[in-house]
Amino acid sequence: EPFRSGLALVRLGDIDWNWQVKPPQRVVVGKHGYIKKSGEFAIEAKFDLGKTFSEGLAAVNIGATNGGMEGGGKWGYIDAGGKLVIPLQFDDAWSFHNGRAVVGLGAKISQQCGGKWGMIDKSGKYVVEPEYDWIFNRPEEKYFRTRKGDRFGFISTEGNIIPPQFDATGTFQEGLAAVRRGDEWGFIDEQGKFAVVPRFSQCRGFSDGRAAVMVA
Repeated sequence: EPFRSGLALVRLGDIDWNWQVKPPQRVVVGKHGYIKKSGEFAIEAKFDLGKTFSEGLAAVNIGATNGGMEGGGKWGYIDAGGKLVIPLQFDDAWSFHNGRAVVGLGAKISQQCGGKWGMIDKSGKYVVEPEYDWIFNRPEEKYFRTRKGDRFGFISTEGNIIPPQFDATGTFQEGLAAVRRGDEWGFIDEQGKFAVVPRFSQCRGFSDGRAAVMVA
C-alpha cells in the first residue's frame, strides 16, 4: 500500500491454498502493521486487517479470518502512534475524508453491502445514524449516494442530507446531480431542489456548464 501520513500498510504472512476442498480455496494468513519510510515498523503487525492512513487515522480489524473473506472481527481506528482512538465496534469501516468516515453494522467486510450504514466523526460519534441500507463511499466526491429500500438520496461530508426519494441517481458534478423519478431524469442542486425538472429519457452529468440529454 502507498505511504500516507508517513506510514505504509504491510502484511506479514503468506497466501496458501486448501486443496482438501473443491474447488480449492485460498487461505490468507498473517498480520497487518505499518512501517516508516526507513522500512522499520512504526506500528507492529498485530491486526488481522487494516487500511491506509487518511487524515491521521487508519481503520483496523481484529478477529477477521482468512483475510476477511470469511468475515468476523470488529473494526476501529488507530492514530499514527498505534493508539486505538475509536474502539473496535464496527463490522466494516472506511477511511476518513473531510473529518467523516462511513461505517457499517451487520455488514460484510470490505464489500459495503448488507447491514446498516452511517457516518462518524473523528471522536467516533455518529453524525449520521446507521439507518441506511447502502452508502456509496467515493472519497473524491463531496456527496455520497445513499439507499433505503428502493429509494436513493445523498449525504454530504458536511452533514447535509438529501433523503432517499429518487428511483436512481448519478453523482454531483458542477453542483448538480442527475436523478430519476419514474422514467424521467432531471437535475437537483445541493439542497435537493430541482434545478431542471425531470423530462429526459437519458442524461449525463454536467461538464463546463453543459449536460448531454435525450428526449424520448
